[in-house]
Amino acid sequence: SQFMENNQSLVVNHTNITSSTLETIVDAKSLTSSLQEEAKVAKENDKTILTHLDETKSVFTEIQTAVQDHNGNVDNFVATTVQHLQESEDLETDDTKLRESLNS
Repeated sequence: SQFMENNQSLVVNHTNITSSTLETIVDAKSLTSSLQEEAKVAKENDKTILTHLDETKSVFTEIQTAVQDHNGNVDNFVATTVQHLQESEDLETDDTKLRESLNS
């Protein structure tokens, strides 16, 4: 009868819809799991990046300190060189005066 056919068709449709719904739920769970896994990986990557940033900052700090030390050393070298030149000129002047006094 028509009623039985319609009823059978509704049952088949209901079964198909239920099956599709279950597949969708399984897919959604799988996607959720994948997203959670990706979130874990992203979090680890963030930690790694922050660690590298800290290490880079430390290296830059060491470089800055080394440059400052080097500049200080250069300044000291220049000051010492200027002092030695002045002392050398003073000695030359003393030597000239001594020669002049010995020659007169």
